[in-house]
Parts: sequence; structure tokens; C-alpha cells
Amino acid sequence: MYNFTILDTIKDLKKERDFIAGNWQGDVANLYLQAMDNYINIAVAIEKCLEGVNQGMEYVSAQINPDENGSKSYGSKSL
Repeated sequence: MYNFTILDTIKDLKKERDFIAGNWQGDVANLYLQAMDNYINIAVAIEKCLEGVNQGMEYVSAQINPDENGSKSYGSKSL
């Protein structure tokens, strides 16, 4: 199974954002929080792309290495 992910990075970004939101004030804090929100949104989009990469890698792997029953596995489905 392929598992390319950046979920830990997303969690860390959210923790940092929450810390800043609770401890910083003013215009600089608001601008930084907006930037953090943008980084988090980009990271979530990248994670979605990585999910597609993982599914694609599983599909290709199933095409190359069918299981012992002669069927081919495509992610969570088997044909």
C-alpha cells in the first residue's frame, strides 16, 4: 500500500495557527493568520493530490502484480 501524505504537516500548521490566534493581537497577527490559512488550504489541496497519487500507485501495482487468485485489486475494490 502506498501512503504518501502530509497530514502531520497540516496538523502542525493548524496547531501553530491556533497558538498564534490565541496569543497574538493586532494587524500583524491578522495578516500572519491569513497567511497561515492560505498555507493550510494549500497543504490540504496537496494532500488531496497525494491521495490521488496513492490510488494511482495502487492501481498500477495491481496491474503489474495481480494477487494469487488471478483477480486484480484496485484500491479497496477487487475485480
